[in-house]
Amino acid sequence: MASLKGTGYLVFPNVRLNDLFLISRAAQNRQSVLGRLRDKHVDFLILEERDFKPVLAIELDGASHDTERQRYRDEVKNTAFRSAGLRLLRFDARQTHSARSLQADLAHHLPLLQVG
Repeated sequence: MASLKGTGYLVFPNVRLNDLFLISRAAQNRQSVLGRLRDKHVDFLILEERDFKPVLAIELDGASHDTERQRYRDEVKNTAFRSAGLRLLRFDARQTHSARSLQADLAHHLPLLQVG
């Protein structure tokens, strides 16, 4: 993700969902939610550099994402991000992505990103 260097964003790889999301102690089914998030991660997390605010997550979906079990795990992850109001983008890892094509795709979601 070197294509975001100097854009006002930072990229962190392999971020655990338990480190990203705070589950309130008062939340109904808290233990169940924590169990579903345990050991799950997002491939990349993009933060605003000035305040370290998460703005976007990226998942690289390969052939394993075609299985029923993985689709269920993906939906758990989608629900967590949707509930937190944080966008999660999925890219097919079986396709080739250039720095330019990634910047163009990300520009729609990252206001500070200038595509030239």
